[in-house]
Amino acid sequence: SIVDDLRTYKLERITHAKFLNQTPYDVPEDFPGLELLQNAWSIYYGETTVQVVLRFHPDVSRRVQETNWHPSQQLDWDAEKSGYLLFAIEVADTTDLVPWIRGWGANCEVLEPTELRQQLMGEARRLAELYGWHTSTSDHADNQRPDHSRFNDIFGD
Repeated sequence: SIVDDLRTYKLERITHAKFLNQTPYDVPEDFPGLELLQNAWSIYYGETTVQVVLRFHPDVSRRVQETNWHPSQQLDWDAEKSGYLLFAIEVADTTDLVPWIRGWGANCEVLEPTELRQQLMGEARRLAELYGWHTSTSDHADNQRPDHSRFNDIFGD
């Protein structure tokens, strides 16, 4: 039933709480706790994951390396673009990851998965148009994207 389903809530998003009864609650001994969030970027978790590969500009590569952003993260230098850092993670959902990527601006490029790359390309196009730049609706940039299959060699399947 929906009452017995597990849910995650970000504490910052809770605006108020109210006790409905005084029945004490004990956390079950078999509750997986933080293990549930192993493949979550923030609060969205699940059984299946997707590999996200990002390329960071040399201006921010040191900052990216200073923090352990996710338990699955793997870092490696880009063999094709000197000074650029490749960042790979396995997450169940990219919903809360997108704002983090946006925060890096043009210093972060989504390489994989294709759907996430296309989402950010669309946002970049809309942002450019918002500021008066004329853009093409073709996938010109994506069509000229190099083959990133080498990431499997670096980060595994």
